[in-house]
Amino acid sequence: MRRPHTAIAELFIAVASCPVPITSVVIGEGVSGGALALASPTDLWVARDGYLAVTAPELAASILKLPADEVPQVAARLRLTPAELLSRGIVHGIVRPPAASAG
Repeated sequence: MRRPHTAIAELFIAVASCPVPITSVVIGEGVSGGALALASPTDLWVARDGYLAVTAPELAASILKLPADEVPQVAARLRLTPAELLSRGIVHGIVRPPAASAG
């Protein structure tokens, strides 16, 4: 049986060496090595309420031994919002829902 970290490493290699363009869209919580492995290195987008991180803010707070009420501050320090990911060059753009039709 293949270990999870081995499968994630193989996925990183497969995505990085794919001969056709890959576009990835984070539509919610994109956390963990698996989420990062699926992220296109050249065409990564995020939904307006999504985020991408190595770990969730809740787990980061736990690792730092912070109380649960400090999770919002940890999330802010991790700079996970779509606008922050875009400004840092991590994502190509933010996917916005289509405008409501006037019909």
